[in-house]
Amino acid sequence: MTEKRTKPEASSGDLANPSKRRRNWQEVDTSLRLENDDWKIDNIKPETSSWCAPQELPLCTWSDRANNRYDISNAPTPRNYSELVQILHDYKTLRRWWQIPHAMAFPEFAGYRWNHIRRFVMHWGQNTMTTFDFAKDDWIFSRIVEGSCRTGRAPLCAPDFFYLSMRKKADMRNLLFSERANILGIKWHLDINTKKMEDHIDWPIWEDYIKNNLPTGNFLFRNSYWDTELCKKNIVWDELSFVRSVVEIEGYLYRIPKRQEVVDFASKYGCTITLRSGWRPFQKAKDWTMTDLEAIEAAARQHWVEWRKEAERQLSQRE
Repeated sequence: MTEKRTKPEASSGDLANPSKRRRNWQEVDTSLRLENDDWKIDNIKPETSSWCAPQELPLCTWSDRANNRYDISNAPTPRNYSELVQILHDYKTLRRWWQIPHAMAFPEFAGYRWNHIRRFVMHWGQNTMTTFDFAKDDWIFSRIVEGSCRTGRAPLCAPDFFYLSMRKKADMRNLLFSERANILGIKWHLDINTKKMEDHIDWPIWEDYIKNNLPTGNFLFRNSYWDTELCKKNIVWDELSFVRSVVEIEGYLYRIPKRQEVVDFASKYGCTITLRSGWRPFQKAKDWTMTDLEAIEAAARQHWVEWRKEAERQLSQRE
């Protein structure tokens, strides 16, 4: 029986927590820089909040994150997104979003289909939300903040569809397609109904519009590599989804599937790794070594910087 490799503690090295290399989360991580990279993040201005939480919140009986060994009771109340990420950087954990509900009004969280808003409106203002509804929102909330803490960058845009799970992406596609009549300048066949949206005559036109006009709209049609529902499946290779998952999603580096595409990707950036097979024929490939993971992460971070700079350039041209 082979020994099961466990994820190292945050104090064991920089690989486990890249943000530890920075005293402030906005300081540029050297591993996320290329030569002559003078790219700096602008300070985020404080935003006021107008969002009000429901009067009664459901009791939350689930335990906090398994690795939460840090005391956040003395953490300050964030006034803007930058301070929120700084709290995660300093305290290594976050409060649940309903403990700081005003944070949901920060512009970095705009445009998402939050359960705590959708369920409240659908039932005419009645508080019919469940503990699981709050948890699903908290997963997205934490994912976004952790991504900024790991990269030292604010989100590219809001919403960033990369942070949605496969189910949430399907939910968002349903919503956007059903409201396509709000997209002016295109003749829509609203009187035609099909069993599947993908079979509708408007689908190809709508999909092309979303991919070309919404920032990160193409991620609505990409697999969420970090999604636990897909981790054990041999899904279609998507280099950009893989790169963003390695760089932005906490813990994904230790769940990277054993695939030849990963080896080929690392080799493009001068990183040599080997996909080792088992002792017997048809036996599953062995796990990545720590040296392999370091090489994969280094290659992913180089690719991520190139993608982010190009994405920001294209976004500035839209404005």
